[in-house]
Amino acid sequence: MGQNALALILSSAFIAKAKQSFFVSNVSTQQVYVFVASVIYLASILIVHILTQDFNFSYYILIAPLSSAIFWSLIRLALINCKHQ
Repeated sequence: MGQNALALILSSAFIAKAKQSFFVSNVSTQQVYVFVASVIYLASILIVHILTQDFNFSYYILIAPLSSAIFWSLIRLALINCKHQ
């Protein structure tokens, strides 16, 4: 539970630091921000997991930052559609 909180704090700190440019940038730049925040989150989770437990994890989770960046454009479109209704 604590590792998830630590990872969320670190990735949220990155987004908060880039908040102003995040809102005014285009979708491609936003995808890069989401990708970097996801990498920070994943790295934090994996480091704590490896230090406390073992190096035993599924390598499929390494795809998570890429998939979150790809799906960001769909999420953004859904948020815009909800906002206009």
